Amino acid sequence: MDIMSVTVFFRSYFNKNKAYLKEIGMETVFLFDGNYILRRSFYGVPELKTASGFPINAIKGTLNQILYIKNTYKPEKMIVAYDSNKPTFRHMMYNEYKSTREAAPEDFIKQYNVVSEILGIMGISVVKKEGYEADDIIGTIAKKESEKGNKVYIVSADHDMLQLINQNVFLYVPANNTQTIWTEKEVFNVYGVTPKQFTDVKALMGDKSDNIPGILGIGEKTACKLIAQYGSLMGIYISIKDISNKRVMAKLINGWKDVILSRTLIEIKQDVQLGEYDGRVPDDMLNNISRRILEIYELESIINILEKGGIVRL
Repeated sequence: MDIMSVTVFFRSYFNKNKAYLKEIGMETVFLFDGNYILRRSFYGVPELKTASGFPINAIKGTLNQILYIKNTYKPEKMIVAYDSNKPTFRHMMYNEYKSTREAAPEDFIKQYNVVSEILGIMGISVVKKEGYEADDIIGTIAKKESEKGNKVYIVSADHDMLQLINQNVFLYVPANNTQTIWTEKEVFNVYGVTPKQFTDVKALMGDKSDNIPGILGIGEKTACKLIAQYGSLMGIYISIKDISNKRVMAKLINGWKDVILSRTLIEIKQDVQLGEYDGRVPDDMLNNISRRILEIYELESIINILEKGGIVRL
């Protein structure tokens, strides 16, 4: 089956399932990792600027992705989460957190500063919380919505999100002309652990992109094997004398402080105190104000999509 056939099948399956959910009073919710969508668009959409020289490729890509989800899957709710502009509790806990990342390009920052305003004017719920990352906002809303029985799809390529998956929460990873849906079964098939256990796997192996140390010399394969065998970090350290590989045992003993720190940094919060958010997908995103804003940023293609509807081509 080719990519297009897979995509068509998934749309058909999703829409049939959605009709059933609506029939029994359940809703479909899409939670967007706003930073990921903007970054993917910035590097994936060719450079594009207004006549005055303001960059708009990432803004256009972000709006395209969100409208694609809206028009293809017709969810009842869509919420876009963004990182706080200020240091988070993780930075306060560990000075080296994300310290190895390069500074974002100026054109990216310019678009980051305006995209949430554009989304808000279009009636799309945008949520930020000082001191927290988009992951924590997503984790909190996903928990709240899934406990209502709603089906929640997290739009991101960040595998840290795998820890949030349950029977009602899924990770939706977009790609050109297709997508990957992570479920509890997929996580187990790939890593041999449950989504909840995946947090402990990441704590052992660390995360170079976020400069989270983990335990030096413990990689993904060993981390998955240990958690699958002992169930958790606690299980490993309770049974540490039973570990037959003495080199691995020594690394675990020497790195216990790092793994505790890493576990705290990697765990996504699910209890952030958020203000009220609507989340409802507005019937008409193209009002007089949003049209004017989109015209100012010369996003005629977005206006055209909002006027005519239909499937957005990514």
